[in-house]
Amino acid sequence: MKKNSNELGQSVLKGSLILVVANLLVKVIGALFKIPITNLLGNEGMGYFSSAYTIYSGLFTVATAGLPVAIAKMIAESTARGNLRELKRIHGVSYAIFAVIGVAGACVLFFGADRFVKSYGDNSICIKIVAPALFFVAVMSVYRGFFQGLSDMYPTAFSELIESGTKLVLGYAMAYIFLKKGLVYGAAGAISGVTAGSIFGCAFLIAMFFVKRKKIYSSLDNTLAPPSYGNVFARLMGVALPVTVSASVFTITNLIDVFQIGKRLSLIADKIPQEQIDRCVKYAEGSLSGAADKTAVIVNSLYGMYTAKVITMLNLIPAIVVALCLPLVPAIARAYTAKNYSEVSKTTYMSVKLTIAFALPGAVGIGVLSSPILRTLFGSNDASFLLRLITPAIVCVSLVLVTNAILQATGNVIIPVINIAIAGITKVIINYFLLVVPSVNINGVAIGSSVCYFIYMTLNVYYVVKVTKPNFTFSDLVLKPLSSSAVMGAAVYIVNRVLEAYLGQSRIAAVICTAVSVGAGGIVYLIMLFKTETLTAEEIKNLPKGDKIEAALKKIKLIKS
Repeated sequence: MKKNSNELGQSVLKGSLILVVANLLVKVIGALFKIPITNLLGNEGMGYFSSAYTIYSGLFTVATAGLPVAIAKMIAESTARGNLRELKRIHGVSYAIFAVIGVAGACVLFFGADRFVKSYGDNSICIKIVAPALFFVAVMSVYRGFFQGLSDMYPTAFSELIESGTKLVLGYAMAYIFLKKGLVYGAAGAISGVTAGSIFGCAFLIAMFFVKRKKIYSSLDNTLAPPSYGNVFARLMGVALPVTVSASVFTITNLIDVFQIGKRLSLIADKIPQEQIDRCVKYAEGSLSGAADKTAVIVNSLYGMYTAKVITMLNLIPAIVVALCLPLVPAIARAYTAKNYSEVSKTTYMSVKLTIAFALPGAVGIGVLSSPILRTLFGSNDASFLLRLITPAIVCVSLVLVTNAILQATGNVIIPVINIAIAGITKVIINYFLLVVPSVNINGVAIGSSVCYFIYMTLNVYYVVKVTKPNFTFSDLVLKPLSSSAVMGAAVYIVNRVLEAYLGQSRIAAVICTAVSVGAGGIVYLIMLFKTETLTAEEIKNLPKGDKIEAALKKIKLIKS
């Protein structure tokens, strides 16, 4: 029996919520994995891990980003037509495509391992261990697309949690076991958790398919003619390619970093100020002079510090902000399709305003508290200056993610691709020149990233304004949240300095300073947010659980009844 439109809408909304919650949990598990692994392996060990993982995730994104979306769309259409033979053909063709992609990608990684990471020393074992994961994630993509096309989000959500949980537990255990053989082997143990997670997640999805297959097939007509194999392939590629290009833009910037950082830093490793080397390089045998390849140790330590500590913090705020603001994007897509342009304008304004209101104080807070936050999480503040350099990118990345989604919701899928191409070229140029300045070295990447994402954000916002015509005002969008964030930042700075004066610089002291300062900053920003009317009661209602948040704020008299 067919569902009515209301039931279908509720089903889709429920499924989307399941995936949002699962994705948030996956990010939390990812952070729980990265932090202890960094504490275990140190900067150098994380350099080996990150160089291999970045190359793997680059190939993974390029290979699998678009096809699950295309599969889901085509499965949904064939199910709506009740055509069982079409559904089977889509599944079969997509399985063949992904099998080829998975095997080819795994072979490229495994047999090309020595070439990929030359600048990072003898790290090919890490890439060889993670190579099989490409095949399993390719197969998983088929089943995830299949189930999402049926509006059944549970298999995808649980497979993501299984994959991440396995990576966390087994990755840490294997890193701990193999670390005694050396940092490279410890990093290889950590990355083996990625491969194990992909195997377990894949096995779960295949099992779910066989459990649910009979029920799915029984509701469809087996007499209708299927489309040709060529037709299915062409339709899959037609949907997949634009999505793949759009989804690959962030991956491409990470790949730019992994290849540029290694090569450029290798040229000036012996000229980097000794004070900086002493802060970030902790050679396993106690003396850098005892390293067989001093350059590789320095390069891996600087790159590991950047990826494990700085990028982990850079991604934290955008992940939270996007979870809060992206639920507004489907409303933009619906309004745009219905040609309700006033609603498009209003919802776009709301999305961008909320993004800035949440991302800006997060960036300010991380910038002010960079030292105690890093000491809390990693036991060292060696990356505090590097983190402060990249904090402007936190706001830019948050806005890029939301504006990308808005442009895609209005059918402008190519614009973000052109924008990241322009921003990416700028990043390559900045990296190229700054990385070889001995006094700048790895800091050049943070500068390049901040400039790259600022350009990307500016171009995106320009086109969002052009397409949706929201009624942006400089005061509401920038001045009010900036003034609120500045007051919050001053409060956080004062509280942290007072506490540090009494408690000192130990890791326990850093935990207390961070917790109390963040709490105080949150209270100050919340008060300023409503005293300056940066957010209104109507805007709060648009957040997930907005009615409850509004009621709570009215109780404490931050919003007028």
